[in-house]
Amino acid sequence: MAIERWEPFRELATLRDMINRVFEETWTRLGRLPTAVELLGPPVDLSETDTEIIVKAAVPGLKPEDLEVSVDDGLLTIRGEVREEKREEGARHYYRELRYGRFERSIRLPAPVDESRAEAKLEQGILTIRLPKTQPSARRTIKIQTA
Repeated sequence: MAIERWEPFRELATLRDMINRVFEETWTRLGRLPTAVELLGPPVDLSETDTEIIVKAAVPGLKPEDLEVSVDDGLLTIRGEVREEKREEGARHYYRELRYGRFERSIRLPAPVDESRAEAKLEQGILTIRLPKTQPSARRTIKIQTA
């Protein structure tokens, strides 16, 4: 009987392959895999200056009435809907890759903001949201009294 060297990483790779196969078979039975936009919403850039937080989201082809932006307790949420255009009767489609439907993207903001002064602007398919920062409440020391 030959002695074989044990390689734990080979067993992990086999386990990973089995899990991948299960997920692939599940999605194949259910239909197509969801796209990144369906899973995550639009791609977003988030930056911060000394005075504000700036969020830019790519929402090509959407109008302001197709979007909703809200901020609640430090959580920015962008909701929207991409509506399907009318289909031409008798047209033969060779590719149908554009996705239609609702999407939502929520982002935890890195600093407290003044929600009442937030501004959103849609220009050339880029939604820019400016959120002025508020000063965090100062640390307060509480004096302990004796009974």
